[in-house]
Amino acid sequence: MKTTQNTWVWWDSQSAMVKNLISLAILLLLPLFLSPDTILGDREFMANDIVQWRGGAESIIQAKEKYGYEPLWAANMYGGMPAYFISYQISVKNIDTLISNLFYGIFPAATFWVGLTGLFFLFRFLNLSHFASLFGAITIAFTTYIPIIIGAGHNSKFYAFNFIPWLFLGFFMILNGRKKWLLSLALFALALSLELRAGHPQVTYYFGIVLAIVWLFDTINLLKEKAYSAFIKKSSLFLAAVLIAGLSVVQPYWSKSEFTPFSTRGGSVVTNSKGLDIDYAFAWSQGWGELMTLIIPNSYGGASGDGAYWGPKAFTSGPHYFGALAVLFFVLGLFFYKGKWKVPFLVSGVLTMLFSLGNNFMFFNELMYHYLPYFSKFRTPEMWLIATVFSFAMISVFGFQEVLNRGLDDKKWLYVTGGVLGFGLLLSLASTSVLSFQKEGEKQQIAQQIASSNRVSVNDPRVQQSVNQVIKNQLLPAREKAASKDSWRFVFLILIGGAVLYLVSINKLNTGIAGLLLVLVAAFDMISVGTRYIPHYSKVPTGFDQAAKVKQQLNSLDLYIKNNMLDSTGVWPYRSFPITANPFNNAAPSFYYPSIGGYTAVKIGAFQDLIDEALYNKEGMPNDRILAMLNVKYLPINQNASLPGYKVAHSDEDGVVLELEQTLPKAWFVFDVHKAESGKEALDYIKKDTFDPWSSSIAEGIDDGMDFDVEDNSIASVSKYEPRLIEIQTSNPHDGFLVLSEMYYPKGWTATLDGNEIPIYRTNFVLRGMKIPSGTHTVKLEFNPASYEIGTTLSWIGTGIIWLLLIGALVMERKSEEIDS
Repeated sequence: MKTTQNTWVWWDSQSAMVKNLISLAILLLLPLFLSPDTILGDREFMANDIVQWRGGAESIIQAKEKYGYEPLWAANMYGGMPAYFISYQISVKNIDTLISNLFYGIFPAATFWVGLTGLFFLFRFLNLSHFASLFGAITIAFTTYIPIIIGAGHNSKFYAFNFIPWLFLGFFMILNGRKKWLLSLALFALALSLELRAGHPQVTYYFGIVLAIVWLFDTINLLKEKAYSAFIKKSSLFLAAVLIAGLSVVQPYWSKSEFTPFSTRGGSVVTNSKGLDIDYAFAWSQGWGELMTLIIPNSYGGASGDGAYWGPKAFTSGPHYFGALAVLFFVLGLFFYKGKWKVPFLVSGVLTMLFSLGNNFMFFNELMYHYLPYFSKFRTPEMWLIATVFSFAMISVFGFQEVLNRGLDDKKWLYVTGGVLGFGLLLSLASTSVLSFQKEGEKQQIAQQIASSNRVSVNDPRVQQSVNQVIKNQLLPAREKAASKDSWRFVFLILIGGAVLYLVSINKLNTGIAGLLLVLVAAFDMISVGTRYIPHYSKVPTGFDQAAKVKQQLNSLDLYIKNNMLDSTGVWPYRSFPITANPFNNAAPSFYYPSIGGYTAVKIGAFQDLIDEALYNKEGMPNDRILAMLNVKYLPINQNASLPGYKVAHSDEDGVVLELEQTLPKAWFVFDVHKAESGKEALDYIKKDTFDPWSSSIAEGIDDGMDFDVEDNSIASVSKYEPRLIEIQTSNPHDGFLVLSEMYYPKGWTATLDGNEIPIYRTNFVLRGMKIPSGTHTVKLEFNPASYEIGTTLSWIGTGIIWLLLIGALVMERKSEEIDS
């Protein structure tokens, strides 16, 4: 079977510039098909996570408008916490700021354009054809995880992902070792800076692992060849670029990194861990069998909802789909592509896939959790599959190039394609008999629901009969049909791909048109599957106010608390605890008033320990001593209820607002202070039934325990309450110890007594305490972290260096072209 050079004459007659423009035009049009109503229609994305962000960010937004400075501290969630992981603006401007301003409102298309063009230029730089570059860009950019995170409102993750191709472009320019070393350095530093500015370190970390593997293999090859000077030069360029990019993002990463040890990602005094709890970190692990969804997206039901998903995760918004043609060319690439990049990308793809298994491959991943730096800081292992898809797609693209342009003279391609087709047929015929289509524990859950609705015992034989009928007649047929349909869909697409290659091999179709057909089929495959997992409720009419969306989730109880808690001076004297509103996964109530609940991926670690260990008593009821200590006054409950120690402050059709009758103010003096040698000791102390926060406290860092006299006329009054400034007027006839019901955080908060600095002690495990001498005084607590003040200056310097390097490189390139001409 001999192939001649059967090319597309019209395409080959075009200049490289025209080919590039046509290719880019195709890529710019494709996002329209994924979500046309957000560009040509009247809809925009506003998913739940965006609404949650808006609720949590309200106090920050209001404070910035009122005081004119970056608040840095969020007072409305979890009793107060640094705002770095909620809403923390990067002070320094860069090209991403310009892009955001130019394409404001064109979301998600504009962000897709960034990633698609980066992928296209990456593959062109690697000397791949235009159609191979298009194929790779489509396969990676439209993997189903991307529309899933768009629909979920994970915008920072989406932004970070779409700067990755530019990062790899700069990376490969340095590895290429050409004379354009200054341009390579500048581009890699700029891309890394933009990637870090996107604000999702987890994405950066995952792809950093891929980069490290590729760099390691390249280094091994250089050392084998004894190319020591090339190794030193490349390594120096990488190091310089990383340092410069790091300097450009000192703000905000200095702030975030100094917060991490005090956050939930810094460990727990309860488990004595130094990162996320391993069970929490490995939640949402990919199942071994569930890896089939890379090929057959609905083999495990697709997304949760209507009982569709039956995999091992608690729930999911959809699978990571690789693409049918991507699978075909991945296998062909393994057989035919002999270049040096196959092994490193195969290794990174397999390794990240094993990482995605989390607790389903515990022996391996537990080692990584303990010994791979920063591995324990991130959760949701299945997310590793975005790096898996990227790595395997690189091999697919090289396979596309190799087979379509050079490999059809050898019949082996036909055998390999037949093998992939046969595998697809096997899946189609055997999936219904091999897969169980039942979620673990699903029978018991359905039985509980049926028994509860019919008010009978779960062991009633009729319940079990109903459960079997539900599973047999409703769940299994739908799941089997979805898996079978996608299995045959895979076979059909492989047949199309194989047919195109066959027609080229017998000179019935030229390689140019064949390449375009394969690109269009890949685009149809990826986009049509991706649209399945964009829920309709993630979109709202264009111009719909985020704040209005938050208010839709609030009720009359929230409004009552808002109207009755804010005092005339603008100080919120108390907090609330929306106990029945999923308080620690819901930031909506925090839109209206300060709460000890909220929603954010990161919170102060000690506060999480307090929630887990002390917030509720042995009977599962709220611990009124802890709530009083946390300055909680109101508990909105969405049903009529009563609790000892609480009175009904408000009641209507939405429920009741309970008022804690004996709560504590923002600041108060105590009679005695116990010394704690550790946070664990302090937590154990406040958990005791004998703990009396009105009169007693426990503090870390003090010299010894102390007793004080507190008179009836002792005063501790908050006169000013801003995000970065709290002012307290005190008056006490005796020396005393002042407890402030604000979260303890040592990185940036300082206290002064009449202008002289005094120490702040970690008190009652999560609060702040200060020794106050007798008399009348003004105590000021100010939040001015050096990480923000100095970090902003350093970031301007780093950003300036990047642009000076880039401008210098472009000038050098221009001069070089003039000399050559």
